[in-house]
Amino acid sequence: MTGRDTRRKTRRADAGRVLLTTVDVVTIAAVAAIVLLIVIPQGRVRRLLGSEDDVIADLADIERREEAHRASGATDANHNGKGEFAPLGAVLGERAGDFERVEGTDLWRRGGYYFTVLLPDGYYRPVSATSPKLRTEWAELAELIVAWPADPGRSGMRAYARWPGGALLQHAIDGYPYSLDCPFPDVPLIQVDGKGARIADRYDRPDWRPPAFNPNKPAAKPAGK
Repeated sequence: MTGRDTRRKTRRADAGRVLLTTVDVVTIAAVAAIVLLIVIPQGRVRRLLGSEDDVIADLADIERREEAHRASGATDANHNGKGEFAPLGAVLGERAGDFERVEGTDLWRRGGYYFTVLLPDGYYRPVSATSPKLRTEWAELAELIVAWPADPGRSGMRAYARWPGGALLQHAIDGYPYSLDCPFPDVPLIQVDGKGARIADRYDRPDWRPPAFNPNKPAAKPAGK
């Protein structure tokens, strides 16, 4: 076989192939990188939003348990025959195994979120339900339930709260540096006037707002239920 025959044979073999230039390879790599930059964050956001759906369902479940606990009179620290809202550890019941308690506190962790219950002190402001500052007569009227990310940006993006009476609020501060400290502001839960004591009007400032989605939509059933 001559050199000319060999070249002809090589050209015929190459005719059935798709030959990639360096530019082609770089372009394909760039497109793949762009796709990953879009797909991975979207998947992460969907996972975080799913986690927050669970948190909202857990808050609603805790509120039901608190209401049942108060109605039963299981906690009546001032012995006046009226039940009081109680620390989270006292109301979780069979769901306690779903949560992990932060030692020495009434702070509980589940699914990448911290949960706690706050009750009014002598100035009607929220304190830990285990605090000696709480006022038992006001604990008969109001409780504030709060949940916030234990690992911001990884386990969740926003904090949520159930205002006394059941209104769902969402923290509206982007990039908030969540820690073990409850992020809800120090505002009165009770208001007292000539008609007596009652739940304070819902907190209504830009940092905590009702979520944009429909809070009355049926939430996912909490695990362990």
